[in-house]
Amino acid sequence: MNDTTREMEKVYRYKLMEKSASERFIMGCRMFDSALGMIQASFRNHPTHEAYKVRLFRRLYGSEFSEQECRSIEKRLDAVSR
Repeated sequence: MNDTTREMEKVYRYKLMEKSASERFIMGCRMFDSALGMIQASFRNHPTHEAYKVRLFRRLYGSEFSEQECRSIEKRLDAVSR
């Protein structure tokens, strides 16, 4: 769904591009931190740090990979944790 007019998109992009590259980078980092905080708040419990990392990976990147790729990545996450 996109309910933003083209004119408003142009205004937003113009305002965004007025900022320096470092300001835009910081904005992106803050948005990621906010999203991460919301994701973490949605997790009830996770028995181990490893289980937390797998859940976080699945939530952030699970739709970007096939199920087989996800399992492979999860194995690597588990191996790195040890």
